[in-house]
Amino acid sequence: MKTTSMPVLAAIARERDYVCTADFGRLVGCKGSTARKNHHLFGECFGVRPIKVGNRLMWPVDQITQLLTPSSRSQFASNPSNSGAQLVPRRHNHD
Repeated sequence: MKTTSMPVLAAIARERDYVCTADFGRLVGCKGSTARKNHHLFGECFGVRPIKVGNRLMWPVDQITQLLTPSSRSQFASNPSNSGAQLVPRRHNHD
């Protein structure tokens, strides 16, 4: 794994190449359930695509680092294919 200048990411990743969904959520500022839902609906969350290990989603630290680096934020914002964090309207049953 590459070293990172972000102390929070380095503390959570602890020299691992992948982090669990709960840790990914803490890093990007959402709940783990939101990350799982976005992965289910769009195959990604904030442009980061996880891998499945057994029954768990594992999120790549190098892609998280790119997401959290200020210079890459404009790249993610300008590319519509990286809009995995779209809000999904709730359906209300009025029956």
